[in-house]
Parts: sequence; structure tokens; C-alpha cells
Amino acid sequence: MAKSRYTISMDYTRAVEQAERLEKLAGSLSAVANDSMNSCFSQIRSAWKGNSSNAYIQKGQKVQTDILKLSKNLRSAANTIRTVAKNTRDMELRALEIAQSRTYK
Repeated sequence: MAKSRYTISMDYTRAVEQAERLEKLAGSLSAVANDSMNSCFSQIRSAWKGNSSNAYIQKGQKVQTDILKLSKNLRSAANTIRTVAKNTRDMELRALEIAQSRTYK
């Protein structure tokens, strides 16, 4: 059975909402990686001196880089969801128009 315009619209809206949720999560991860972790590194540098401190900060910076990569990947996934949702909506609406315009003899 063919989808109605309403169903097509609701499917598209849900997909875009999911993309927005991913985008928001990506923003939160970036904030943690940039703000919270940099603040933590500064506190460690001022309170802890020596080779162990540097090694600990380097490991923390690797984690920070991984978090930023994850954030970037989430943003990319959100953009892909939006693109696929738009293309799917457009094609489904076109298919609906074709089906509605057909006349059978």
C-alpha cells in the first residue's frame, strides 16, 4: 500500500528530529572535549609537575582527540540522515503523484 502525504511528511520529520538529536549530542561532546578537558589539563599542569604529569596529559589529549573525532562523525551522520531523508521524501512524493495521476482503462 502506498504511503499518504501525511505519512511521508511524518517519516521525514522523525528523521530530521533524529539528525538534530545527533547534532546536539555532537555539540555536547565537543564542549566536553574543548572546555572541560582543557580546563582539567590546565589544573593538572599547575598542580602536578614532572614526567608522569606530562604522560598523563598526553593520554588525556589522545582521549580528547578521539572525542572530537566522534563528534565530527556524529555531525557527518546527522548530515547524511538529513540528505537521505530529503531524497526519500522527494522520491516518495513523486511516486505518490505518479500513482495518483494514473488512469486505468
